[in-house]
Amino acid sequence: MVGGCEAYLVTAIGLLLAMPGLALALVADRLEENPLVGFRIGYAYTSRRAWVRANRFAGAVFAFAGFASIAIGLAFGPIAQVVFLAVATPFLLIVMVAYASSIAEKTLLSEPSEKAEPLRVEGPDRPGLVASTVLVGFMACVLAGVRLVAEGLTAAGAVVVVSAAPSLYLAYLSLSRPEAYYQPWLSPEQVRTIATLAPIAYSVADLSVALFALGLEGVGAVFLTASIATVLWILVIVVGAYNRYRRRRRR
Repeated sequence: MVGGCEAYLVTAIGLLLAMPGLALALVADRLEENPLVGFRIGYAYTSRRAWVRANRFAGAVFAFAGFASIAIGLAFGPIAQVVFLAVATPFLLIVMVAYASSIAEKTLLSEPSEKAEPLRVEGPDRPGLVASTVLVGFMACVLAGVRLVAEGLTAAGAVVVVSAAPSLYLAYLSLSRPEAYYQPWLSPEQVRTIATLAPIAYSVADLSVALFALGLEGVGAVFLTASIATVLWILVIVVGAYNRYRRRRRR
């Protein structure tokens, strides 16, 4: 068991995940579809029912992960908590996306009266670029993780390696299930652009993590800046499209 400052740190980290998740689960039925708040996977936008159920489930999953991380952190220390979150996050993401996809399919098949919208989305503009960038980022994290483990920093090495797992899943979604990036206010071209940029942005962040772990802080900062700039570009596209969508609906 940990105590003192470590106990406060562990609790704070867990609550940062658990409380927003709990709030999302509680207000899911009152939360309107939007591009910034909630579990914004494309399947959730197929109908109001899919949006509510997907967000309620995602909130519950995040709350569970947060409280579980607190228990693990208090029992085994903050490093164990970080490792748990790094390992659990990719699997939780897979579970949440699979659940949202299942709800969307059931809605489309069994409740056509809701006027649920089927998803017809093409893949990314440059699938080869997506695949190669993700592979480079993942391999960089693996190499950095192996070096940290060889230096005796086993927990840090594990975190670095596992942190690259979400980029692999984002690439899978982009290449095989691009409808996951669908939002009703985005044009097909914008969805394809985001399906290209999202895994690339995460992979560039993977490269920065690997470079920081290898002691190349200057180069890592450049890649981190590029990753943040790409994310901001995606936000500009999404928020701009959403604002135009709302203005059209008010007319």
